[in-house]
Amino acid sequence: MFYPGIEVDENSKALSCPVCSNVETLHGDYCNQCGAFLVNVCAGKVVDTDFGDQIISCRISLPGNSRHCHKCGAESSFLQNGFLKKWHKVKKEHQEQERIEAEYEIAIRK
Repeated sequence: MFYPGIEVDENSKALSCPVCSNVETLHGDYCNQCGAFLVNVCAGKVVDTDFGDQIISCRISLPGNSRHCHKCGAESSFLQNGFLKKWHKVKKEHQEQERIEAEYEIAIRK
């Protein structure tokens, strides 16, 4: 199954803001209209250390449809910011759509 995502450039930066649809995103990593973070990167994991909880992140760039980092498994910034749905919800929606389409095909054949 192909999981949908957000169209990004070669630096994993959204071509348009997933929050407000602003297309003027050339400068900086944040939307100049709504302030959303526009780059999909490893958001890191909370790790218990001697100094308390700390977020450890490899901060690598990720494709626009990545919900988790392929290096460490942490959530992506797009998933954490709510730009992408969790994979199991997308899969369930896809399966439901396939079921509806199959029922429709059966109905029109009758």
